[in-house]
Amino acid sequence: MNYEKKFRILPNSIVNGKNDLTKNVIDITGDEKPVFDINFGKHKKYSIDDCIPLAFGDFNADKVIDIFCRNTKGDRIRIMLNDDRSPTSKEQFNINITGIIYDALAADFNGDSKLDLFVLYKEKFDQIGYNGGIFWGDRIKLNVLQPLDYLFESIPTTLDANGDSYVELLGMISTDKKNFKPACVYLKNNTRSTVEILPNIDNFRPSSTQASVDLNHDLVAGKYINYCLLN
Repeated sequence: MNYEKKFRILPNSIVNGKNDLTKNVIDITGDEKPVFDINFGKHKKYSIDDCIPLAFGDFNADKVIDIFCRNTKGDRIRIMLNDDRSPTSKEQFNINITGIIYDALAADFNGDSKLDLFVLYKEKFDQIGYNGGIFWGDRIKLNVLQPLDYLFESIPTTLDANGDSYVELLGMISTDKKNFKPACVYLKNNTRSTVEILPNIDNFRPSSTQASVDLNHDLVAGKYINYCLLN
């Protein structure tokens, strides 16, 4: 079978479908026009100024995905709320930190059914590794940053490693500010937990790809990792 020909037909079908949709949307006027204009990229009113998206999640529990972003300077987190009635985002809350924010993960870390935000940041530009901290959320605002007492080599990943319905952080973590080892961080009950070093596991590399999946059907998240070993 000529798979190359088959896979070339599919994108063409999708493109033609979009073209037909474009014509239909243009013909619709007045109250019948959809909220999301297919040509939204040409309109300044749809953009968010000084916003670099870092994470996504339903912050205010309205079943619509919101945006967690940082400013260009890197010292402020902004929460931009979306809804199904408007194509634009509105700022719900912003908060500053002392340092430069590099990345973020949105999840319910303390099990209160409210979205929190883990941030990866540096207090000094030339420091080894990254600081980590948690903004606890209450669906309206984020509380003051709660720093963690160890460093991260890169952005960790989230999973429920022990099946207790709390989200943990898995990554390369340093407890002595020098050596990074595969470890898991538990954050339930808003506490600064100790780090559990994972024995007999090769170091994770920034180029690795990861996925959470229940590999052995025990209803506990397993971890599939495709990583690069250094020669």
